[in-house]
Amino acid sequence: MKAYLEKNESSKASESTNATAEELEKDDEKKPRRRTARSRVLYEFDATDLKMADRNQRILRSVGVFAAELALIFVVAISPLEIYGVIILFIAILFLLPSPVAVAPSKYKITKQGVLFDGQKVFPLQKKYKLRVNYDRNFISVRDRKGEVLKLYTTESEKVLKILNKLIVS
Repeated sequence: MKAYLEKNESSKASESTNATAEELEKDDEKKPRRRTARSRVLYEFDATDLKMADRNQRILRSVGVFAAELALIFVVAISPLEIYGVIILFIAILFLLPSPVAVAPSKYKITKQGVLFDGQKVFPLQKKYKLRVNYDRNFISVRDRKGEVLKLYTTESEKVLKILNKLIVS
């Protein structure tokens, strides 16, 4: 009798585990599968050395943009325009001055979804972006109407430019 009860309990336990496994499989089927940005890497590069070599130029650019913004604030502060001057200042900063800092990842991967950097951040490439190559400083600049938004350091500028152009067009 004892053997019968043990056998019966073990079969019930295995049925409950099977049921939960089946339920988990059904739940997994219901969930949409996400395609990760890592699905197909078109280009991968570690730009740490190139980025460090260009560090002084990036700092000078940021300081220059910041100085231009401060100069505009100073002009508005001493102008007799009052509130109109503040409105003009905001318009100038938003539309005329470039962004002071562009993302320049040390390591990145180019996939069909965009540029993957910092492990999970994806920068999608859209048709509104323009590409500019700087052969002297070894980078490709991704720009929009406001200025530079992404800077990709590489020793293979032509190859990366072709890949990015294909992604932007499609």
